[in-house]
Amino acid sequence: LAYEMLGTWILGNFSTVGEVRDAIVRIRGFEMQVPEMKMAPPLHVAVYDAAGGSIVIEYDKGEAHIYDNPLGVITNAPNFPWMMTNLRNYVGMSEAERPGVDYSGIKLNPTGHGNGMLGLPGDITPPSRFARMAVTLHFADRQDDAEGALNLAEHMANSLTIIKGIAVDRAPDGTIVSSESTQWTAL
Repeated sequence: LAYEMLGTWILGNFSTVGEVRDAIVRIRGFEMQVPEMKMAPPLHVAVYDAAGGSIVIEYDKGEAHIYDNPLGVITNAPNFPWMMTNLRNYVGMSEAERPGVDYSGIKLNPTGHGNGMLGLPGDITPPSRFARMAVTLHFADRQDDAEGALNLAEHMANSLTIIKGIAVDRAPDGTIVSSESTQWTAL
């Protein structure tokens, strides 16, 4: 099955994450070159079901690797196990304010509200976006209705948006040959 057909195959044949997990190991996936990208992009797929099940499917040399995804978070690189290991770097995040500290008689107070999240990455690399979304999902207030949930989802998605012009590839002469950006977001 061509990677680009995986989503259609899953949506057209299965109702639960368990059904996908059982079937995916019986097919071999293959990548296809995307001419505009001049490469065959790697595949990282998140699958969710109505009961709250969530898995990540990643292919390596045509073989599917399936991981439980209780966080419901995925980005495109590196692989999912690496992302989960990296997330251990952010276990100290807190929604609570940290107190000031006395350094040799000098009282140093935090510079502002939100210092419990000091150290949370703000760059646009996939590992940073993964960590930022996982921490945000953990601490964000749960919403009581669909309108509130949609508003929260919009804010969370916007915090990960890659704006055109801030991630570019340049030719040896310095001209921009491509510019990465978030193409679409579905809520």
